[in-house]
Amino acid sequence: MQLNLASSIEPFVQKYLRIPVFYVVPDPNWALGLEEILPWYAVVCADDSPTVDYLQGKGIPVFCVQRDLPELFFDFKRSSSSLLRLPEVQDFIRETSRGEQPRIMVFKTSPALEKAAEDLGYHLLAVDSRLNRRFEDKISILSELEILGQGAIPSLIGRVSDLSYAHLNKSLGDRFVIQFSRGFAGNSTVFIASEDEFREFARHHQERRIKCSKLIRGQSLTIDACVASGGTLFSHYFYQIIGEQEYNRFAGGTSGNDYAYDFRFSPAVDEHIRSLVTAMGEYMKKQGYRGIFGLDMIVDNETEQVYIIEDNARLVASIPVFTRLQTLDSEVPMALIHLLEHLRIPYELGAEAYNEQLWHRRQASQLILRNTEEDDIFFSSCPQSGIYSRGGAFKRSGCSLQEAAAADEFVLLASSPGRSIGSNIEYAQVQRPCGIIGSDRTMSTETRALVQRVKDMFQRKAAVL
Repeated sequence: MQLNLASSIEPFVQKYLRIPVFYVVPDPNWALGLEEILPWYAVVCADDSPTVDYLQGKGIPVFCVQRDLPELFFDFKRSSSSLLRLPEVQDFIRETSRGEQPRIMVFKTSPALEKAAEDLGYHLLAVDSRLNRRFEDKISILSELEILGQGAIPSLIGRVSDLSYAHLNKSLGDRFVIQFSRGFAGNSTVFIASEDEFREFARHHQERRIKCSKLIRGQSLTIDACVASGGTLFSHYFYQIIGEQEYNRFAGGTSGNDYAYDFRFSPAVDEHIRSLVTAMGEYMKKQGYRGIFGLDMIVDNETEQVYIIEDNARLVASIPVFTRLQTLDSEVPMALIHLLEHLRIPYELGAEAYNEQLWHRRQASQLILRNTEEDDIFFSSCPQSGIYSRGGAFKRSGCSLQEAAAADEFVLLASSPGRSIGSNIEYAQVQRPCGIIGSDRTMSTETRALVQRVKDMFQRKAAVL
């Protein structure tokens, strides 16, 4: 069946997707986007938030550990595999599935998650965890890019004790970037600007294996892409907010995206980006990959060379917002295509026409607020999620940019009180129907003031031990 226009989505899903799909994820905000598309959709999450009420108000069944099993919540490991192992969750899935095989959608797979799904007879909608690790590992991706023959930043790999600053300085320059193989929200990236800094780093990590890369001075961007049966699908690139330590405690950490930012790249750079994404997608497809992935890239200011920083071989944090933006623009959501690929449901979609349809900037942005302290924090009071005026006044309920039509409004997705927020863990999202990064690549003063008003709405007390 042809699937080229948003008008064709409803008859398609009614015919082929009347099956139970469960998004199993710690944070319910990650499950947003598909609730108004899939006819048989349910969510299993760990954290309570107003998003749970929003989903239930849409008729979506939700099992929330913090709400439904409060006695277990504070000792509960926040992972999808742990969620699936709970007997109460299994009962919820069985009752909601009504005899059909449950299909399990996850943000990121793991061996433990695969084992849980296999033991329980669930159909896991994700690539093999070994394939995910192969591409997402920040060290091994260098080998993949070298095989691809393009996109690799000049780098050296080795154990810290075997690397000298003099050699790294000679090979990579005065400043370089160190990455461990795995990390989250920037905690595996370290910037080195002197021998003293490297010596201090080495003192703590002698036996660790690392990748040291040349520091590229340029504009960082990210692209949502999908390995599909008809080719590699991809969005227009958008600005990746990095280094805002007011919102992420790590210098290399990301804090959201600006979909409206105008990079003003030349047509040659545009074409280089498109060809590199396509080449990476086709290479991943040959290795057995299918579905959504995200590429973080950087364009050198001087040479206009395009490099791949990371390949996030999984669903990515921008997908919930991007799905809503695609719906607003009457596009077939990439998240839906991701599901079709993992369900092996045949469909017709012209990749070239689809990519042209998506190749435009969008008037939207998302800023993620994280706990920037080393210790946990505990909120005794949190603001209500919903639509707010620019001045910080609550206007009405809502969880998406579809419901914040005015330029002077924003969406706030806030955590609920009563849980401990770990170091660098997200506690709120601010979404705006406009850009927030200026041409000088700095966040506007008006946006900073708005976000400060949001942060002031959270009342905290000493961390729970």
